[in-house]
Amino acid sequence: MHRHAERWDGLITNDEALLALPKEMTVLSQTHLTLVVASGEGDNPIRAVGVLLCHLNHICHHSKPNRAQIWRLRVAQKNHEEPRTFLEKIAERDGVTVESVIHKHKLPAKELKRP
Repeated sequence: MHRHAERWDGLITNDEALLALPKEMTVLSQTHLTLVVASGEGDNPIRAVGVLLCHLNHICHHSKPNRAQIWRLRVAQKNHEEPRTFLEKIAERDGVTVESVIHKHKLPAKELKRP
């Protein structure tokens, strides 16, 4: 953040317990610092840095140097999605059936075989 055009003062951590400490939260409020917490990443620094990098541009854009702020960053695990769901949306958009979309774009079996 030191290369950003704005001046930033704060702390980046993955120690969410800091949010429950009365002295630290009071001093944060008094000093107008920015606290960024990679929540739920435990002792995994790679995941913590990843979630930080995903949100850093947004944080820089919305942070105000004269106001204390806490940014709690999270990564949500999601279940997979079925390709059929997207094929249905494509077919509906194009006013055709899913089967016609598949028929039009389906590869021959010999092209699907691995060499």
